[in-house]
Amino acid sequence: MTPRPEGGPTNPRLWPPSPRRRAWIQLDLARPEDAAQRLLKLVPMRVESRKFNTVLELDETDVIRFPHGLIGFAAETRFVLLERDNSPRIAWLQSVDNPDLALPVISCHDLAEQPYPDVEVQKAVYFDDEIETGEDTAVMVVLTCQNGMVPTVNLVAPLVVDSRTRTGVQVLLQNSKFDTRQPLSLRPLEDELPPKYSMQEASAP
Repeated sequence: MTPRPEGGPTNPRLWPPSPRRRAWIQLDLARPEDAAQRLLKLVPMRVESRKFNTVLELDETDVIRFPHGLIGFAAETRFVLLERDNSPRIAWLQSVDNPDLALPVISCHDLAEQPYPDVEVQKAVYFDDEIETGEDTAVMVVLTCQNGMVPTVNLVAPLVVDSRTRTGVQVLLQNSKFDTRQPLSLRPLEDELPPKYSMQEASAP
C-alpha cells in the first residue's frame, strides 16, 4: 500500500504494522496474530480519507465488508482499517465510500476489562450466521473521545470480523455487565510491564 499524503500530519497505513501493535484477538486466544495478519494484506483502489487528509492506494481485497452496515450507518458496508504512527493501539475504520466517516476502534485484546466479550457472541442480537467465531475471529469496539470528556468505549455493540473472509457484523450483546459508554481502560503493553523475577531471585539478599 502506498499512501499519498495531502498535508496530513502522519501517514496512515493498514493496521497493525508490527507485532508490538497487535490489535486483534481471537476468541479462543490460541493464535492471536493470525486473525490480524489475514486483515493486513498490503495490496492498489483509491480510498479518500478526510480524517487523514490523504488518498490511499488499496486493493479490493483489503476491504472489510459489513453487509448489514453499522449501527447508525446502515448504508455504509465497506471499510478499511488504518492506523496512525502516533496511535499504536487505536485504529480507524475508514469507510471506502464516505471520506468523512472514520470510526476510532480498539481491539478487545487491549482492553483491561477481561474476559471480553463476557457473553457468547453467537447469541448476540444481529449476529450473522455467515460469520463463524473461532481462531479467525477478530473483535473490536468503537471509541468515543471528546474534548474535556473521559474516553469511553461501547462494549455492548462490538464489531465482529471473520479475518479469513473479511466479513463483519456489529452485534448487540444481551445481558452483558458492561456499558455502551464504558470508561476506557487499557491493558499495559508488554514492554510496559514490570520485569518478572523468579522466586529464587526474589528471595536473594
